[in-house]
Amino acid sequence: MKRQRAILANYSCWLGPTLAIATGSALLAAWQWPAWVFMWVLAFVIFAGFKYLTYCEALSGGPAVPRITRFLYLFCWPGMSFNEFARTPAARREKDSAPRWIAAVVKTLIGAGLVWFAVPAIPSDSWLLRGWVGMVGLIMMLHFGTFHLLALVLQAAGFNARPNMQAPLLARSLADFWGNRWNTAFNVLADRYGFRPLTPLIGPHAALAVVFLVSGLLHEAVISLPARGGYGLPTAYFALQAAALFVERLPLLRNRPWPKRLLAWVVLVVPLGCLFPPVFVRNVMLPMLQAIGATGNTP
Repeated sequence: MKRQRAILANYSCWLGPTLAIATGSALLAAWQWPAWVFMWVLAFVIFAGFKYLTYCEALSGGPAVPRITRFLYLFCWPGMSFNEFARTPAARREKDSAPRWIAAVVKTLIGAGLVWFAVPAIPSDSWLLRGWVGMVGLIMMLHFGTFHLLALVLQAAGFNARPNMQAPLLARSLADFWGNRWNTAFNVLADRYGFRPLTPLIGPHAALAVVFLVSGLLHEAVISLPARGGYGLPTAYFALQAAALFVERLPLLRNRPWPKRLLAWVVLVVPLGCLFPPVFVRNVMLPMLQAIGATGNTP
């Protein structure tokens, strides 16, 4: 076993630089591709880098894990906690299974309906509305629907695949939304590689601010860079989220659930135009929707 770990560590040392060189070359080539293709290449590169990091860290000091588990974690599961995925899942009642499957299918179909039926019905001169409806449909279809179905398939196969989206509409506060419900895969990364190591050095408040700043910069990479515009707006959005998190911890709001919930949804929804500015909708979303046949082949 020790020899196998040594081989893995040596292999990882060579694989890391090789992947970095291949990634740099791919990004240089992708810069000339359509903006929406470049966006997906960037998103995949960032995702794969984090996935590789969590995989190698978990294998370096944990118990032996079957190959099928490692393969499914790397190539079939969007989560970012290898140790959680490899654990034996808690037993579930059979009567709870059907509603979860139905909910996942319904969300997938609603998202697909928005993309391929609602978008073409919107006049082409209402391009901003077209782009937003298509974007909401893709998020619904992929993050809430398809990934939920994938989690259920893996759970049925005996793996501990917890859906990344944990009913975000039920969030009771900003802390609940970002910490427990929205894209929990990124929450694992932010906590493990950002908040925890930074807190002893700069304190919890500054560490939280840095985590949200980094999140803003990552969104700049996959939103502003492909769009060739709107620079700084996604970072401003996440800076506002961090500021509002500090506000909801004030004594005035701390024990008042409804004002906290109202503050959360105002801060989350009202400035969404900063996170996804019109230049991103026009230069990235609309060409992608056209490429996948969601606009009735009209620009």
